[in-house]
Parts: sequence; C-alpha cells; structure tokens
Amino acid sequence: MIRPAWPMVALIASAALAQAPSAPPRPTDDIVVTGTRDTPRKIEQTAWAMTPHRDLYHEPLAQFQTPVCPGVIGMPPEYAAMMIARIRAVAQMAKVRLDREKCKANLLVIFTPGGQAALQDIRNKRPWPLEGIDRAELYDLATDPDLRELAAQPGPVHVWVSTETRGRLGEMLSGRGDGDEPAMLKTANAQSHIYLAARQDIVASVILIDIPALNGLHVRQVADYVAMRGLAQTRPPGQRGKVGTILSLFDKGAIPPLEMTTFDLAYLRAVYGQIPNLPGSAKITQVAYEVKKAAKGE
Repeated sequence: MIRPAWPMVALIASAALAQAPSAPPRPTDDIVVTGTRDTPRKIEQTAWAMTPHRDLYHEPLAQFQTPVCPGVIGMPPEYAAMMIARIRAVAQMAKVRLDREKCKANLLVIFTPGGQAALQDIRNKRPWPLEGIDRAELYDLATDPDLRELAAQPGPVHVWVSTETRGRLGEMLSGRGDGDEPAMLKTANAQSHIYLAARQDIVASVILIDIPALNGLHVRQVADYVAMRGLAQTRPPGQRGKVGTILSLFDKGAIPPLEMTTFDLAYLRAVYGQIPNLPGSAKITQVAYEVKKAAKGE
C-alpha cells in the first residue's frame, strides 16, 4: 500500500515545494500547455534527443498497456493528492488508460533526502531507507541490476522504467530468456516494413527525486516532469534539445517552463495515439504533427 513516508522527510519536501511563486494547483484545474512556435525540424531533433534508443527504425517505443496508477511516497497527503491528480490529468490528455483511484501503484515517485545513497543502502542490504514501501514491493518493480543502474545515474533524479517484450497483440514470449533457452516470440504474422511483430510494454516506472532539488519548484512542475519520465522512456535532452520541455526542470542553469509544454504533451500523444508495434521512428516524426494540431486547437 502506498502511503506518505517518514514525517520529517515529508515536511522538508513540502517546505521546499511551498517556496514556489504561485499557489499549488487544484486537482480540478484544466491542463493548459505552453510553448512557442517551433519548426518541425527542431521538434523532431528534440524528440530524438529525449528518447533513449538503439535502433528506433526497428524497435517500438515503450508504453503502458495496463491501466496506469500513480503513487507518491515522501509527501504529506495533501501534496501527494495534488501531484497524483495532476499526473492523472496529464495521462488523460495523452489518452493513457488510468486505473481506479484506489489501486496498486505502477508509476511510483519517491522523494528521498538522497536517491543515490538510498539506492546504495538498498543494494548493500543496509537498514531499509524507504519507509512507505517494503523491500518486496520495490523488487517487484526493479531488480538488483536495475538498482545498480539507477545508483549510477548522476543528478538529483533517478528513473527506472521496467519493460517487457510482447507480441503485437500482447502474446507472452516463450522460453526462460537466458543463454540456454532464449525468449522467443511465436507468431503467425509476418513483420512488415511498416509494423513490427512485437511491442514494448511498460510494467512499472520508478522515479526517485532528491528533496533538496525541489527548492523553489511548483507541485505542477514536478508532477508534469514525473509524467514525462514515467509514462514513456525519456531523458532530458540537454543541449541537444531545440524546443522547450519540462524535462529541463532539474538541468543546471536552465530556466524551465512553469508546466509541461505543447511539445511535451504532443510527444506523449504521439507515443500513445498509434498502435504500440509501430517503429519508434514513425512516432517521433508524428510529434511535429501533434504540435501542429495543438496549435489549431484540435
């Protein structure tokens, strides 16, 4: 069960967010994305830069197929509720299926005094540093190699998106997936030049955020950032980004937007608005079209 974490940490986190320049959003607030008019080339360049990939011409983008259930640990209940409401609103705008309100979280954001130290403690079997979630729950979401990868990530945010490969209709792979018995997809459908035989399903997303990095940030900004990192496999584009994105929220020296931009929502709509076994490259080229639709009010 997801519940607020240790009281002192929660108070520190809420105090940092409370220094934001405007009042926290109400759960019923409409989403109003912001952004400037950018060229399709800049939009596509940024979409490529923020998408971790090996070969997106032959691989799909990962997305949730099961209903999404956001959960928050390390925030007082009132702030956690606002953050969850905002994440749900973003998901709804991106046409992502949502679970009922009382559900087991599969998009989990954890606020900690220090994410790298907490992950090292977890891996070294030291006293459990994450009150509010037990060891079994976390290991359901991330294996030890995942945690090692998480701990190696620099900066105040650590993200793991757990995925599994399935057939285009959701068929499970056969085989154990090890060297003796590699996992294989049994399907009678041939792979075409347009569609792929398999899709990538997001099983769960875990986002750890260092509390000191929240200083001066708005609940809405953090929730939008979490939505962009948790609903898809993304990363901050850094200097390769040519258009505004909420993914710059924790970049050093950056002036991030006050909420997700038109580009951000267009990216999520491109991921979820088409069949899941489409090559990732096709969805990335769709982002500029989604931005254009948003500009027309569609």
